[in-house]
Amino acid sequence: MTMPVQLSVERLDKSFEVSRYIFIEEHSAGYSRPAVTSDITGFIKPFTPWVWLLVLVTVVGVIVSLLLLSVARQSLILYHRPNSSQNHLSATTTTATTTATATTTGQFTAASHFSSDNVWLEGNENIRKKNDEGNENIRKKNEERNEDMSKRNEAMNEDQFEHPLPLILITRDAVMWTVSGFLQQAVSLQPPRGVVKVMTGLWLLLSLILATVYRGNLKAMLILPSISLPFNTLEELVSSGLPVWVPLDSLLHIAAYHAEVNSTLGRFNRSIFNADRPNNVTWGIIDYIAGKHVLSAPRSAMLHVTHAYYSKSGICTNFIMKETFLSPFAGVFIYPKGSPLKAKLDFIIQGLQEFGILDYLYNKALSNATECLKPIKVKSGRALDVGDFYGVFSIYAGGRN
Repeated sequence: MTMPVQLSVERLDKSFEVSRYIFIEEHSAGYSRPAVTSDITGFIKPFTPWVWLLVLVTVVGVIVSLLLLSVARQSLILYHRPNSSQNHLSATTTTATTTATATTTGQFTAASHFSSDNVWLEGNENIRKKNDEGNENIRKKNEERNEDMSKRNEAMNEDQFEHPLPLILITRDAVMWTVSGFLQQAVSLQPPRGVVKVMTGLWLLLSLILATVYRGNLKAMLILPSISLPFNTLEELVSSGLPVWVPLDSLLHIAAYHAEVNSTLGRFNRSIFNADRPNNVTWGIIDYIAGKHVLSAPRSAMLHVTHAYYSKSGICTNFIMKETFLSPFAGVFIYPKGSPLKAKLDFIIQGLQEFGILDYLYNKALSNATECLKPIKVKSGRALDVGDFYGVFSIYAGGRN
């Protein structure tokens, strides 16, 4: 009896002979082909979760900093604020000083006028000039003193005599300054001057940078969307946590079952979910096409499934990862010991290989599968679906309530 089989070291037996290899086979895996669809969480995709975490920590840090700075500033103002008796005493002293100065000036002016009349009678013009110069100096000093007092009162009215705010209002202002700046929304509140205003200005600059980068990445994702495969290597397949279906008692199943527990192939064995189920190959292929699980089998078998489905429907529903794993094995014919067919078939197989006929027949039999092996292309300018706005609408609805 002569028949083609997949030969491995474990299956090699000295009780039969094998022919020249017909093909070299390796194992691979496939899964549902990804496509560009509406994503309710698309508005958070421009940043990675790690970046969003840093942004959240920064927002909380800015709120706490503004709160502490505002409380410290208000405490210093209350500590240095003069009491009412001191204000009244200062105002009384200022009024008395101004009145005394005016009275002295008036008396000095009257005396000077009387003296100047006498001097006029005597013809002495120099004394009147000296009196005029003295009056002018006193007037300038009074004006400078009044101007200084006005500036000092304005500063005291702006800082020292502002009304103290309770802690709940200070917290509200800190949150509003931070969140409104981050969301690029106007707010009617004005931060107090000093270090609080400087801190708010720095946060506004940082928020402008974050918002510009976010909008740029979001536009790029909508205009030129990209597709990433769930896995393209065995390590990525194991890390994805997807359920895997394999033919039971196959070379792959046996190798994974006997592999070390912590090795990649050992962890792959834990992803096989059909080990305790009936080995229904038809059921495994149907659910693989439907995208319910990953199919891992010899690459030629997976290409045959892809070719058959594409020939029937004209649609590529699955992809096959590029990397192969497990040691290659050969497809050969087996013969009884001393069979005369071995030499004849080996000569024919060698001729078919050297002239490339075997490769031609193999590629011709799986011609339609090559369409599904091409890189996945994404058409630019995808029309937005309602699902693209659900996430943003939910955020605004929560904010409005």
